[in-house]
Amino acid sequence: MQQTLSGSKTLTDSISALCWLCWQISDSDPQSTYKYGKKLLDLSKRISDETTLAEIYDASALAFRVKGDLQMVSFQHLRIINLCIPHLSAQAGMKAIRISL
Repeated sequence: MQQTLSGSKTLTDSISALCWLCWQISDSDPQSTYKYGKKLLDLSKRISDETTLAEIYDASALAFRVKGDLQMVSFQHLRIINLCIPHLSAQAGMKAIRISL
């Protein structure tokens, strides 16, 4: 992980690198994937960029999947959907809604 993050110039770059790492090692090292996914969720508290948040939620869903926690996988995917709904609704001229589990 340190090697992957050492070339990152910003927090967003570090997050993208950590997300990429999760996807690269998910089959060979599920324990580390889970650990990094949880770390990404901690980092999400410092991020407001919705694209980066979606990337975090996607990688954390993978982390929960390798642990077999399908409820948390669904919750992370729901977070992504809720990030997208306002933009899609605005494009369609509709009022945004929120979906909850």
